[in-house]
Amino acid sequence: NLAVALAERGLRVLLLDCDVDAPDAHQLLGVKLGEEREVHSFLPEIEQSTCVFCGKCAKACRAHALIQVGEKTPILFPDLCSGCEACLLVCPTGAVKRSHKVMGWTYQASRGRIDLVSGRLKLGEAESAVVVRAVRKRAKELLEKNVYDVALVDTAPGAHCDVLRALYGAKYALTVTEPTPFGAHDLELILKLLDVMQIPAGVVLNRSNITERRDLIMGICERHGVRLVAEIPLDRAMVDCYIRGEPVVLCSPEAPGARALKELSSRVLEVLEL
Repeated sequence: NLAVALAERGLRVLLLDCDVDAPDAHQLLGVKLGEEREVHSFLPEIEQSTCVFCGKCAKACRAHALIQVGEKTPILFPDLCSGCEACLLVCPTGAVKRSHKVMGWTYQASRGRIDLVSGRLKLGEAESAVVVRAVRKRAKELLEKNVYDVALVDTAPGAHCDVLRALYGAKYALTVTEPTPFGAHDLELILKLLDVMQIPAGVVLNRSNITERRDLIMGICERHGVRLVAEIPLDRAMVDCYIRGEPVVLCSPEAPGARALKELSSRVLEVLEL
């Protein structure tokens, strides 16, 4: 919705959906994802004729994806492999060969002045960081070909390593929370991370009318010296628009949530001096 609100103001927007475990930006934009590309990760392949059963590859594997049992070829557990290539580096005989596995996919789509790059992690895989990096790499290709006024990155919830990777290079971060103890807990974590990364931030209070605990969020804002830049209430129009797969700022522009999102876009323009 923020991307659409900025595009409605005449800006060219590049939108990255880095929530690769549950990507949904395309659904809210009402577009179909296309131009699928596979995302690969390194996977070792042990050449039996060259292996001397030294076990160095298994000792180097911090994910315990390789196990050495006696004088036998190491056993590989592909689902545990993180693709770090340590086994390839330590093998003294070159018995570890390069192979790969599919970790997920990246996609592209467009709507008006918005170009979307999205990623999806393959079901059952755990290393979502690989797909996040692929989304950023594909977005970089678009940045080299086109001129954009702003790039927006939608991260996964929380303050884990995938969020860290998605935030690299950001000039400003909008932290979205809600007036609940759970929301306050996560807000504290992400603001600490942003302090370490030295990225200026503002707070958006989503579903601001679901409780009366606004004070929880304001206290955290004061402690970290950040502004509450927007309050977005939950209203029926937003739910209806989401069900239809349309941005609320277009399908119900006079709804309270839509007006709040438009005000947020104005503040983003002020902060970024656009």
